[in-house]
Amino acid sequence: MHLNKPYNSAKLPRISLGHLVMFLIWPFAVFVRSLRRYRIPQSKTIFWLFCIYFGLVFIVAENYVGSADSARYALQLKELHRESFSFSALVELIYSEVGYVDIYQPLLTWIVASFTNNPKVLFALFAAVFGFFYVQNLWMVLNSKQIRFSPLLFLFVLALALTNPIWNINGARMWTATHIFLYGVLHIYLNQNKKGYLWAAASILVHFSFLFPVALLIAYAFIPKNATILFVFFVSTSFVNEINYEGLREVLGFLPETFQPRVRGYTNEQYAEQMRASIEELSWHVRFADYCQKFVLYLWTILAFAFYDKWSKNLPKIKNLFLLGLFIGGFAKIAGLVPSGGRFLVLSNFIFCMVFIFLIAEFTVFRFKVQWAKQITYLPLTFYLIFAFRTGMDYYGPLLFVGNPLFALVMDDQIPLIEFIKSVF
Repeated sequence: MHLNKPYNSAKLPRISLGHLVMFLIWPFAVFVRSLRRYRIPQSKTIFWLFCIYFGLVFIVAENYVGSADSARYALQLKELHRESFSFSALVELIYSEVGYVDIYQPLLTWIVASFTNNPKVLFALFAAVFGFFYVQNLWMVLNSKQIRFSPLLFLFVLALALTNPIWNINGARMWTATHIFLYGVLHIYLNQNKKGYLWAAASILVHFSFLFPVALLIAYAFIPKNATILFVFFVSTSFVNEINYEGLREVLGFLPETFQPRVRGYTNEQYAEQMRASIEELSWHVRFADYCQKFVLYLWTILAFAFYDKWSKNLPKIKNLFLLGLFIGGFAKIAGLVPSGGRFLVLSNFIFCMVFIFLIAEFTVFRFKVQWAKQITYLPLTFYLIFAFRTGMDYYGPLLFVGNPLFALVMDDQIPLIEFIKSVF
């Protein structure tokens, strides 16, 4: 395996002028071609450029009470542009009791607002930052092993890519922080580079809640790495269904006062009840997709643990990532009892998908001797992936496939792809 050689994921290879011109004419066609030839270094850069183009054609949510974060980002951009907000005034609001608890999104929005109120520019920059870490994380996995794609392996690679896809710039703070944190984790355990801790810690500047996974990452470095204990912990947390909100607020009382309004908001019992009620009202296919994802992740986590002794000695780096996934995943499930806390499961889901990819690609026991597991994986995993693509259809339209950056800059109105499909059929 190539895991013994650290993969330098910090570079975006240069592309030729011809490739750039073709990309500006028809980004989607060049993007698809690059995916088919992902081993070529320039494909990584084209993927990143397509992320930026996605941000340019991104459909911002409508602004109403309870709307998606993108609506608030766009509104804030227009307000800052109209009011000519000074940098010193912005600094005073960062980490203040009535201001911002993060740095990244307010600062980038202020920079864009200094010369335009066009959300296309803002979301293109959101996508550039998000896409940089997104593509690094994917390529750090793909370039670490000469993967021979099988149908199952292809589905897991797709699941890895869709665990935190580009349309999550809809919530740029949380999901950009997720990729930055994972970038740090992969540097630590794939590249064995301790600077990864600095990258993981940088995620706190993007979303303050990453104090939690960063603390877990540091704690993991000191705890005993016993697979059985961590596996039992991961499984047992699935049966925890209640949490003491008042006790949690007291535990989090050590945080600076600027964070306390957010703590009180996330640990509000009434808000938690409203969230539970809204989940119960979700359509059947939304809940079924969630069950499908959980089924696949639990099945393959159990398989990875069952054959742990057969592969862990040969793959020490993947072993550490698997155990980290169990550790973070267990705490993330407990955090999921708090409104919005379940979002941290994305971290362990990404780590697990990556581990499964390496195990299926490397060990015959996962390729040939668990046929029953493979057979019962295809349908639920495929349904989940279809649902994941469907989720993104609210945020991009036909222009993503047939347009280019020049058209995107002059076209103001787009119809989401799902609405377009419904109107055609």
